[in-house]
Amino acid sequence: MDARHRLLGTLLILARRYCCDGGEWFALPESLTQEDLAKMTGLNRSTVSVLINELRRENVLGGVGRKLMVNKVVVESIMKAKGSEILE
Repeated sequence: MDARHRLLGTLLILARRYCCDGGEWFALPESLTQEDLAKMTGLNRSTVSVLINELRRENVLGGVGRKLMVNKVVVESIMKAKGSEILE
């Protein structure tokens, strides 16, 4: 799996884990850093930063500053199209 899809899969798992409502968007804990995401995905921090910025421009991710929002529906459809469904 490429870097983009590894990050998306990790964000989807985290969004599902920290979700407390059934909405389309999930807020991840602000304590979660890019370094943490890099370690979870096996990527370096700068790659994670670039990917997060790209995904924010594409409206897959939202939020300002350290607040990271994940659009679960969009991420699930991207992963499904790649053939990499993440089961709940």
